[in-house]
Amino acid sequence: MFRRGLVLAVLLALTLTFGLQAQDKVVVTFWHAMSGGLGDTVDALVAQFNEQNPDVEVQAVFQGRYGDLFQKELASVAAGEPPTIAQMFENWTPQFLQPALDVSALAPIGALIDAAVFDDMPQIFVKANTYTVGGTPVITTVPFNKSATVLYYNKDVVPNPPQTWDELLQVAGSLNKDTDGDGQDDVFGFGMRPSSSGISEIYLTFVRMAGGSIISPDCKSVDLNSDAAVTALTFLKNLASQSLVTGDFLDGVFADNKIFMYYDTSAGIGFAARAVGDKFNWSTSGGLSGPVSTSSVIQGTNLGIFKMGHSQAEIDAAARFIQFLIDVPQTVFWAEQTGYLPVRNSAINSSGFQEFLGNNDSYRAPTQSLANAFVTPGLSEWGDVRLTIADAVQSVLIGDAPIADTLKQLNVDVDDALATVPDGLTCKL
Repeated sequence: MFRRGLVLAVLLALTLTFGLQAQDKVVVTFWHAMSGGLGDTVDALVAQFNEQNPDVEVQAVFQGRYGDLFQKELASVAAGEPPTIAQMFENWTPQFLQPALDVSALAPIGALIDAAVFDDMPQIFVKANTYTVGGTPVITTVPFNKSATVLYYNKDVVPNPPQTWDELLQVAGSLNKDTDGDGQDDVFGFGMRPSSSGISEIYLTFVRMAGGSIISPDCKSVDLNSDAAVTALTFLKNLASQSLVTGDFLDGVFADNKIFMYYDTSAGIGFAARAVGDKFNWSTSGGLSGPVSTSSVIQGTNLGIFKMGHSQAEIDAAARFIQFLIDVPQTVFWAEQTGYLPVRNSAINSSGFQEFLGNNDSYRAPTQSLANAFVTPGLSEWGDVRLTIADAVQSVLIGDAPIADTLKQLNVDVDDALATVPDGLTCKL
């Protein structure tokens, strides 16, 4: 009896111990929109963190495409039950700083992560993740899957990529061919997909190359009817007139040797690599210069921690996970697996990543683009503004809308959309 009672006592003690350990484990939910191979890489990083941190369990939850994710985030905040961590674009974040209850739903992440981490980031990332909260600039989110706009080119056909607008026009036109003898070109030096909403970012990049400033310092008006804006759209119209203008994804057309160059986000490097395979040699370039400067737009999401509905222990565990993601080994792994940018200067300059670039040259241009890059405004109104810009540019590139009248009206429409921007914000693009 004694021995049996002792065994039962030991088993009970072990059960209670494991039960307490399970209860003590902090659960962190991470909502994301990374599918396919991107999702597999997220899962690998989560598994690594969970193994190294037995007191925390990060649960990564795929929430569909970006539009689906945003709607679910809005609904979760409205219900007071958001995830612990979520991806968000710059123009989503303000809506979580001023929700219906007039209480910030996001934790001030800058106070939760070692300041040395932000000192080690390209400053464009720090600037883009800083928001005015209660009249004070606060680092509110951290960069995650970030990409730059680059020129994709077939190295076998274009061994030296164009460096200026004039060179791009000249090289693109010189490569157009009528291969089937029907009197119409069916192979083109350059390809464009203006029907995509992404034409907005490409247009703004060319505005910047032409010396345009885009938005006023108080974030309440734009300058999309300037000489620089006209110059940019005129150039894109000229480029479109001698390019393949298509609604198809450009990486596929590129892989089929229907075009030899195109301009797009570096987030597509992996897609281009899979489409091209070993058909030909290709790479990317980030050095295209306009009349005034070079420029590239940084796109992609950031990570925010929701304090709404979460304990301090959960918030701290979430911050620990985010710091893990942006530590040098992990941000390098993320970049090598996905084509997104490392988010730390020391990661970009690390021997491991530099060795990777030596064997994967197409990943080099995005990092070189950071010096002259910009990020579109972190305003909740910018989602609608982006589509308004895209519609105007499409009407010129696809249709016959006059450039001057279109940009004049665009400026009015965007200013109207920005009328709700609150006082006290600062923008400079």
